[in-house]
Amino acid sequence: MLNELEDKDASVPKSAANYYSKITPLAYNQGFLGWFGMVKRTLLSLISIGKPMLRQPKSMTDMRVWANKSTA
Repeated sequence: MLNELEDKDASVPKSAANYYSKITPLAYNQGFLGWFGMVKRTLLSLISIGKPMLRQPKSMTDMRVWANKSTA
């Protein structure tokens, strides 16, 4: 997505560049054999006790559900 934004417009807003280069890979990467997803699931469960947080997607199955909902 960041490549598409850069192709169409020479000045990509810093917030969009940060979102697509830092936050998106962290949120949607599940890691080798899903290990990073399991670590994220554990940490997010502990952090979200005290404050509201987005909890999805945490596994490859959640990624498929998210993709189906987004497409629909």
